[in-house]
Amino acid sequence: MVPATASAGWSSLPDDLVRRIADTFLDTNDVDCYMDLRAICRSWRSATDDPRNNRSDSRFRPRQWIIIGEVLESGTRFLLVNTATGRFLHKELPLLRDYYVVATTLGGFFVLADRSPPTPLAS
Repeated sequence: MVPATASAGWSSLPDDLVRRIADTFLDTNDVDCYMDLRAICRSWRSATDDPRNNRSDSRFRPRQWIIIGEVLESGTRFLLVNTATGRFLHKELPLLRDYYVVATTLGGFFVLADRSPPTPLAS
């Protein structure tokens, strides 16, 4: 375990350095890492842009991620890969519980199909 005094200095990193690190995550579309960085401490949150303040900012939209497959133990856990960096990520996506992921686009969109069986047509 790291002593509290050894890790205390991290929160006092200069704002411009924290922003440069955060921008690197956004440049490689690692939005999840960006959000993890923002969760570290109050000073890092204040040094970086809050995605909730500008929902139309494309830097906060996942791009270049494709779904490789669904983890079989769970209907909501997926394996994703970033096509720009090659980074793999297991992610819980409960909103997709009722859908099959048919395809993903480089723009970050999912093509979905309803999991429920089709309703038979009346004769």
